[in-house]
Amino acid sequence: MLGLAGCPVAGRADLVGVPGPAWLPVVGTAGVTAVFPLRGAGGLVAASRKSTESARLDPRSCSPLCLAPAASCAVVAFGG
Repeated sequence: MLGLAGCPVAGRADLVGVPGPAWLPVVGTAGVTAVFPLRGAGGLVAASRKSTESARLDPRSCSPLCLAPAASCAVVAFGG
């Protein structure tokens, strides 16, 4: 899943060629830039409401692993 999300971002950064229309990497990068921060923030909020093992680990692992690529994707989407 992460590799699939990385394809349009890499195409937008001109690291790889992306087959299809020219707007595909732009729209794909915008989608990835929108979804990753929502998942990261959602994990932080949901973890505060639950007391399960998964909820305890989410702010320590999954949420940062979503927020870091979100920042990188935003740089690619809006910076270049």
